[in-house]
Amino acid sequence: MGGYGDGWWVLMWAWMAAFWLLVIVGAAWLIWRAAPRQDAAPGEVLKQRLARGDIDLDEYRALVQALGSGTGSPRTRDNAQIVLAALAALAVIILIAAPAIVAARGGWDMFDHMGWMMGGGRDTSSAPLTTGGTAEIVTIQDFAFSPGNLQVPAGAAVTWTNRDSTPHDATSRDGSWKTGTLSKGESETLTFDRAGDYDYYCSIHPSMKARLVVR
Repeated sequence: MGGYGDGWWVLMWAWMAAFWLLVIVGAAWLIWRAAPRQDAAPGEVLKQRLARGDIDLDEYRALVQALGSGTGSPRTRDNAQIVLAALAALAVIILIAAPAIVAARGGWDMFDHMGWMMGGGRDTSSAPLTTGGTAEIVTIQDFAFSPGNLQVPAGAAVTWTNRDSTPHDATSRDGSWKTGTLSKGESETLTFDRAGDYDYYCSIHPSMKARLVVR
């Protein structure tokens, strides 16, 4: 339905991860390019001038004393390269670790904090309870389920209809049921034969949450 597939949120996450990886590496590269290069420490330059006869020993000693050190400072660009490597390593760690975190936490809480990056969404699960009959419609509109807190009798058929231009679905948090991905104007009906209390959400925009009670 709609051609997006149930793994659309994975593609969205991958796009965002790649974007921020490029931002981090790009910023580090600019730092490295902007860093002035000190090709040789002052002490090394003085030694080279002394060896060539450009200055005598007394001048060399005086200049070393004036500089305060005969060893000079590390190359500034070398430090920038260290920063670049550290930032790149951090980006790679984030890129690798994020999917593991999502898998460990069921893809729920983490994406609640990222919902705004994936189109937003509202939690209507604590809205006033709506008691329905054997055939009910839940409208998906403005990134929310309505009614968001619905009670139906066992055997009821519940239809989810998407009115947004963005694709959505309805996925039980316990994984016991889900609709397909619904594009604008599409619907899907599920029949609930047994009693249960279900928290559910949109797997594409996980900040969209609702509740379905079957009695």
